[in-house]
Amino acid sequence: MAQQKTARGYVRKYRWAAYFLALVICTVLGVVLWITTPPTADAVDRLGTRLAPGFLSAAIVAFLFLLSEWIKTGDDELGKQESAEADDKMRESITKLATQVEAQAAEIRVLRAELDIDGRAKDLARVGITGGYGGRIVPNEREYLQRYLNASKGVDMIGLDFSSITRNFASYSRFRPGIRVRVLMLDPDYPAAASSYVGQRTTEERQPRPRQVSGAQLFCQNFARWRNELPAEQQGALDYSIRLYQTLPAIHYVRYDDEILFGPYLIEKSSENTFTAISNSGTPIFAQLTEHFEALWTRWSRPPNDDWFDITRP
Repeated sequence: MAQQKTARGYVRKYRWAAYFLALVICTVLGVVLWITTPPTADAVDRLGTRLAPGFLSAAIVAFLFLLSEWIKTGDDELGKQESAEADDKMRESITKLATQVEAQAAEIRVLRAELDIDGRAKDLARVGITGGYGGRIVPNEREYLQRYLNASKGVDMIGLDFSSITRNFASYSRFRPGIRVRVLMLDPDYPAAASSYVGQRTTEERQPRPRQVSGAQLFCQNFARWRNELPAEQQGALDYSIRLYQTLPAIHYVRYDDEILFGPYLIEKSSENTFTAISNSGTPIFAQLTEHFEALWTRWSRPPNDDWFDITRP
């Protein structure tokens, strides 16, 4: 195909020179024949001699014209073939380019999503959210217990009645000398025993009413039973306090040293299984939550009734 293309191109390039050369040759031949024709020749011979170069020139020009058309037709077919091949190559190149562009766009989308996630994570960390769980003590008991055992300064808690701890009090009641533990539970008799916040929250969570109403008392009894089993020297060193807050329940809150695990109370959702967020010290959320606990502890709570610590009660 390459040789054919070269031959056609060579002929097409010099075809006008061939036309001119043929015309010159025929003209010269005609003049020569005109001059050399004897005057004595008859008219027919002289006419034939004079017309012969014209016919010959016409034949040569016609041949060259046909050759040119053949070259042109071949070039057109070759051009169409080359054009089709070029179109195929172009489509292939465009397809490859489109694939590469799509792949790069996908990478850019992934990178942008990672940057967005990283940016949002930084924003959350800046205000104080550093992690979280889908539930609370029940599904993440190992996480809570490990933090309790690793605490070196103190533990503060806000909850409804910490029934999950009551059910497994032995794990959370290991004696820790030098560790201050403060527990805030919702007062089951506030603002009135018949219409308490505990009863309202129990209804909202669709929980059995007796469990919630007596939960704080059960916690105090379990604490008293554990405390009485400690040696006298450990009882004297024990720094464990319980109070009952008298406000609408706002958040579940557990602080271990410089880390707080907290979450909201949601309608028709058990507080034991509501999501938990984690906040670290030195952030706005940590500071506000700490202030919230201190306000409840000092101004919005009372100590439990003395008989709640009577381990002889049923």
